[in-house]
Amino acid sequence: MITLEFNREGNYGVYSATTEVADGATSDWIKLEYNTSTSVAVHPEGRAKCEYTLTPFDDVVAGNAKWLDWPLGIIRNSDADFIIGAATAIRLVSINGAASIEVLAK
Repeated sequence: MITLEFNREGNYGVYSATTEVADGATSDWIKLEYNTSTSVAVHPEGRAKCEYTLTPFDDVVAGNAKWLDWPLGIIRNSDADFIIGAATAIRLVSINGAASIEVLAK
């Protein structure tokens, strides 16, 4: 599990996290903060996608999450979207090529 860190300097008051994956890999899941607006940017070198889950936290921890593709689907160029409403966690999936993800929540 990757947690969002609270920024006390620079982008003050925003929770954030970044992670990277290698070709064909899936990142560890990123726990989202309750009651925040969350923006997600994916930066693929090949093709990648973001997945999210609404599964309760304890079930995600136990490895029983049901993952859903984000609305943008598989992307080939950097793109961003935001989550309206609540989600428990997100993760990055590389289809091919390395990829990175940025998450901001406020």
